[in-house]
Amino acid sequence: MIIEKITSTLTICFALLLLGCNNCRYGCEQGICVNRTCNCDEYWEGDACEKSVFSDYLGSYLSDDNCSNSQSKDTVQLKQSSLGPNKLLYAGEIIFDFTSRTQFSLPPQMFRGYEITGEGEILLDRIAFKYIYVDSNDRTECLISSIKL
Repeated sequence: MIIEKITSTLTICFALLLLGCNNCRYGCEQGICVNRTCNCDEYWEGDACEKSVFSDYLGSYLSDDNCSNSQSKDTVQLKQSSLGPNKLLYAGEIIFDFTSRTQFSLPPQMFRGYEITGEGEILLDRIAFKYIYVDSNDRTECLISSIKL
């Protein structure tokens, strides 16, 4: 009876010790802890995989759209989208679907009353993307360029 209790206690202690050895030092929010190191899921980084690889891009931008009727430049926000870790929301309505850290596509979506598609790139503090829309008369290609404020 005593030997069984000792064996059972040692087994539990050994199991806890093994589980404790695999815990990551800083936790592991968006990844898997392996050998006390957090291996991040795609689009995440940091000691605990707590930071989106796109977080440095978020913020305010001064935007110029060659298809806009306005002569002035607009200030727009780039925010994280709730649609996924690789999706950002530009000006509250255009979804950037990142295919790499700097390249993104514009999946079919509505913008200014038209369905648009396109692609773009973000490098350091600059965003450039083209979008295409078709109205009853023509196919129009537009370019938006933005710089971070």
